[in-house]
Amino acid sequence: MIKAIKITLLVLVCLCLVGFMIAFIKSGFDFSKMKAELVYDEKYEADGIKTILVDTKSSDINIYESDDEEIKIKIYSDKKDKINVNKTDNEISIVNKQTSQMCFGFCFGNRKIDIYVPKTYEGKFEIKTTSGDIKSDLETSNDYKIKVTSGDIKIDRVNSLSGSATSGDIEIKEISSSINFKTTSGDIEIDMFDVKANSSIKVTSGDVEINQLTGAYVDASAKSGDIKVKNNDRHADYELIIKTTSGDIEVN
Repeated sequence: MIKAIKITLLVLVCLCLVGFMIAFIKSGFDFSKMKAELVYDEKYEADGIKTILVDTKSSDINIYESDDEEIKIKIYSDKKDKINVNKTDNEISIVNKQTSQMCFGFCFGNRKIDIYVPKTYEGKFEIKTTSGDIKSDLETSNDYKIKVTSGDIKIDRVNSLSGSATSGDIEIKEISSSINFKTTSGDIEIDMFDVKANSSIKVTSGDVEINQLTGAYVDASAKSGDIKVKNNDRHADYELIIKTTSGDIEVN
């Protein structure tokens, strides 16, 4: 009896949410009016900084190369949320856990964090966000630790990548050392991967494609999907484990 009541209440809540969404969309709300404004713009000396940490509820995060030797942080938002940016001797942290957004699988709102680092920056990036895309087009290879619930990840060059994603595609041009990453739903595509440490990729639903791999033996398995691995070197120094529950694996 109690179980039946819980199920009935859950169904009613879902119906209310669907009704709200339909009414909201039919109201003709213009998302383009939710214009983000520059709410934070500061520069920091890069000397001694070993970690740039970002922890947000919902923000797109972009990483660019700076035109000087300073680290620049620019934050755009259409809300007046409290955003804390702190600098210690070896870390810069950007934290925004409070949000007034309404989220129903996606969030209403427009936030963006732009980070500019000098080409001499050799530190790591630690990024955690609930909803938002992550993009980096640096020419240097850095270490990335990423945890994202919903959002795509696109990075040009990586030394090592670790972390997890619940939903979203991952696209990387070049990895020069290792990857240890899990994703629930989304494809992973890597153009070039020169393996210098044991690595693993685990995907519940999605394809894994590596266009050029060197330095590792590939141990691939898929419960549902095709596997194609060319020129697999059993005598390689390192091992790359790729597992998918539902999806294809292709390594060249």
